[in-house]
Amino acid sequence: MQEETTEETKPRHTDNAGLIEKVARFYHKALGKAGKARNWLRRHLLEDEDLITQFLLGVANGRLVSILPEGATQDALQESGIITPEGREFFLDCITAPLLDPDGGMIGMAGCPITGGQDRLLPS
Repeated sequence: MQEETTEETKPRHTDNAGLIEKVARFYHKALGKAGKARNWLRRHLLEDEDLITQFLLGVANGRLVSILPEGATQDALQESGIITPEGREFFLDCITAPLLDPDGGMIGMAGCPITGGQDRLLPS
């Protein structure tokens, strides 16, 4: 018997899903040859390129804030929690991974600090 989909059981995509995806891809590209981040991945046995690509692993290296134009994009990133009220990246110096709903939609992001500290989770 198939369950009926209602408003309560529908997958919830945040209004910021597209924004989260762009940031996840930016962080993935930043991983490139980022030495400290690559060393962290190696130590945690996560250096396989297929795995990195499949899970869109990335690194928040502080460059996101520096390339943003002022205005709507910066405001949206701050409202979503990606940029803190102080104007810093929430995931700064973290290995990042997008969080997906069962349909593959990006609903949040998780970060593991490269230099130690608490893991970070962007609420969806």
